[in-house]
Amino acid sequence: MEESIPKPAENNNQINSNSAEEENPLAFISSDYFLGSEPELASENRKRKRKRRSRSLEKANKLAKNETIDNSSDENMVGKFGNNLLANATLTLAKSSVKVKKTRPNYFLSVRLNSKGIQEKFNEFFNYVSKKSPEYNKMLINPQQIHITLFVLHLGNEDSIGNAKNCLLTSKDIMKDSCPNYKPSLHFQGIDVFNGGRVVYTTPKNNDDLVAFTKLTYALHEKFQREGFVNNDIKKEFKPHVTLMKLRRKTIIKHNDGKKKEVIKRILPEVYEHFKGFDFGTHYLESVELSSMLLPKGDDGYYARLGNIEF
Repeated sequence: MEESIPKPAENNNQINSNSAEEENPLAFISSDYFLGSEPELASENRKRKRKRRSRSLEKANKLAKNETIDNSSDENMVGKFGNNLLANATLTLAKSSVKVKKTRPNYFLSVRLNSKGIQEKFNEFFNYVSKKSPEYNKMLINPQQIHITLFVLHLGNEDSIGNAKNCLLTSKDIMKDSCPNYKPSLHFQGIDVFNGGRVVYTTPKNNDDLVAFTKLTYALHEKFQREGFVNNDIKKEFKPHVTLMKLRRKTIIKHNDGKKKEVIKRILPEVYEHFKGFDFGTHYLESVELSSMLLPKGDDGYYARLGNIEF
């Protein structure tokens, strides 16, 4: 194989949470998937930018006033210069303050992990945490929704949805080239966290099947990129993982006495440490699916599926 797969990330900045497992499907996008920095750092950057803009405008004001005072012999010309400078500075500040609204992903390609054996293991984790730490129940991902996201995309109308579906359905040649004559399997073991302990996840072992799966992901992304559905660098962003727990932006829990409330900023290690070396088992990949984040979930509890290609 020409592609090589990095070992699972060991720090908080190496993995992006690109799963679609939220109760609010869009909540995770801004904070985890594309930013490459934690929300606190992004906030600090915005503050520094606002300060720089404020100083620029203040400097322009002072310059305009000083020029008018110091050059009274040519008051009209300097006044005009100062006004123009101030107007330009104000216009520049106004333009820089305009926020460009980015399109939020509303569909995603994924591999669903729904085989009986691995579902039993995910249920074991789910049941253990829900009984031991019931206050963290809202952070658990329902085992029926467990999956690996390949990449996300925004589809704005029926035509784009139909085109994306066709793009996937005509990708069987990519499937054959990446995984010829066999179904790759992914073996999951252990637990780790990222984003300051806000996300608990497990990763597939680094082996030849993971190499094949990653090669397939890159090839599908390249095709969707040619068709204009995505424009990100998948080779920098794709870190295959399965999210087991995720802390929402603001989570308040009540303790057993029903009175004491607490704002949770991270998932405490004692909640999941029992599964640090847990073997979640092996899943043989069946298909790649195009699913919606917003449509009602199916009878089986999984995301609404628009189309799929089988291994």
